[in-house]
Amino acid sequence: MSFKTGHRADALPARFVLAGVPDWQAPCPHPGWVALDLASARPFRVRPAAPELAAQCLRSLGDERCGLDLAPEPMYEVHCGRRRWMILLDRDVLAGGGIDALAHGRSAPAAVASHDEQTGAWSISYLALSEPGADAGQVLISIFRTTGRLAFGGAARVAAGRASFFLHACSRPGAFAVAVEGRLDPRGLVVDTALSSPGIVVPKQVPVEE
Repeated sequence: MSFKTGHRADALPARFVLAGVPDWQAPCPHPGWVALDLASARPFRVRPAAPELAAQCLRSLGDERCGLDLAPEPMYEVHCGRRRWMILLDRDVLAGGGIDALAHGRSAPAAVASHDEQTGAWSISYLALSEPGADAGQVLISIFRTTGRLAFGGAARVAAGRASFFLHACSRPGAFAVAVEGRLDPRGLVVDTALSSPGIVVPKQVPVEE
């Protein structure tokens, strides 16, 4: 089974495909969203990346792009606390009719790269996968770590070449709470809301000594 028609789906890392297929075959319902306390929530920044930084990110990734044909622009820099990520979009989703196509078939529309402050290198950390929902124009979104673990999820409403979406963190040990709302059109991404909890919401699992 592949996530996306075409040869690029087959290029996804084997560890990701094997680990991610069970959840991908049945992405709904997600394992629950982590509730965000708006009183203590903190905004984080999502903004268009400077051309020089975007080019540096692509050079750093080299051929390690999980089989996606990532567009050189636009890219979006994310700052949350001391950590930095880059949102990269697949060329297909930005092409004519690409956004409307999300409501009609499975796709891998985006990836998120993380930045190593010590080495300056970028590497793909998350893959965004989508499939049509039960209602016309509805798209289910699952964002997996490249290890195959489901980290975030949500949904989008697609109409007239535009996708309005929301995302939340999935409940798992060590999870932060997040709430992201925005829209995607052929010109790129606009994030209207980007909030996170100030710390871990779901406690990490502690090994039990025998």
